[in-house]
Amino acid sequence: MGAHAGHKLGMMDAFMVEAFAAISVLEFAQKMGLHEIEVEGDALGIIEIMQSQEDDLSIISNLIEETKSISKIFHSCIFMHTGREMNNVVDSLAKYGLEVQDEIFWVEDHPQFLFEQIANDISCVYK
Repeated sequence: MGAHAGHKLGMMDAFMVEAFAAISVLEFAQKMGLHEIEVEGDALGIIEIMQSQEDDLSIISNLIEETKSISKIFHSCIFMHTGREMNNVVDSLAKYGLEVQDEIFWVEDHPQFLFEQIANDISCVYK
């Protein structure tokens, strides 16, 4: 397991931020040497586009195609939608990423501030 936070300048909207996040997740998983991954997100539109076999014609089609291309490197790469209530960890990392100048990676570890969010995400699974 690992975590990543970073600030991307020039993001136009939430849709673009979610697409860049998907690319970051895949690149991070590749660097960690993972072969089977599940990418979860609460942005249903992005998840649906990633699951689709059709060409994307949106303004961020280049990001979508890059994400799909990177995903083919893995033995298995599944894009899954998760409710916002189960996405506290990612939401906290995204907010933290807005406060830092550089990208930060945690491998086999996570920042202290995530303990409560991890507990919340786990409790949502077992409700």
